Amino acid sequence: MHLRDRLLLCLYGLRTNAGLKRTSCAIPNVSYAELLHVRRKFIDSNALREASRIVANATLSLRKPDIWGDLGTACG
Repeated sequence: MHLRDRLLLCLYGLRTNAGLKRTSCAIPNVSYAELLHVRRKFIDSNALREASRIVANATLSLRKPDIWGDLGTACG
């Protein structure tokens, strides 16, 4: 498994609140220690928060008010 794959698994585990332990248990050949190492070396919490904000705002900007109305609800 490549670093890119481990980065994606870390991002998935962190942003879905599944956690790194659960994510590592669900994927064969990936240990919690590997994911923890990748998180510590390559993922900055402020950058991750900013990226999540950008994705959420882009998703909300794509909503079509003619279909869903002006006052729609949103979920995280």
